[in-house]
Amino acid sequence: MKITLNNKSLNDIRKEFPDCFYDQSWYEKESFANEKITGTWDVSLEPVKDSFNKTWDEQQKLLKDGDKVPPVTVLMYAMCKHFKETGDRAFENVYIRTSSRASGGYLVNVGYFDAGGADVSGLEPRYSYGTLGVSFSRSESCTLNPEPLSSGEAFSLDRALTIVKDAGYEVTP
Repeated sequence: MKITLNNKSLNDIRKEFPDCFYDQSWYEKESFANEKITGTWDVSLEPVKDSFNKTWDEQQKLLKDGDKVPPVTVLMYAMCKHFKETGDRAFENVYIRTSSRASGGYLVNVGYFDAGGADVSGLEPRYSYGTLGVSFSRSESCTLNPEPLSSGEAFSLDRALTIVKDAGYEVTP
């Protein structure tokens, strides 16, 4: 599904499509939920073949050239848009990892999208489960606008690299 975001965060999408989100608030103040993203992507709403029961590193090896795991904001927007247009819920019985990371270093997952909405959760990259796969996207253009820094907070190189990596881009020294 082709989508375009214009300076939107996961929290913005949740306000736009409240019926697409399970009622939970743990991530509202997380950086990944507040990063503003602008860009155009072609997002797959199907799991990558054989991506279940694999760790994050193993799942990355299944991606084809040019394919990236989308950040949670991109995947959830595609899921919500698809649902509003077709009435079909993507990832009803599985979780899909995204490239976004929660503050504890966990990868953010979405899935089990039922009448109550999609669940947003997190899990360490080293874990593998039979119901935890990965999807992919191809970015035509992308701009990340991280949430504003708190008073006295420094924007470190590590934070910048994390944002770029979480968007699915490779960083080489």
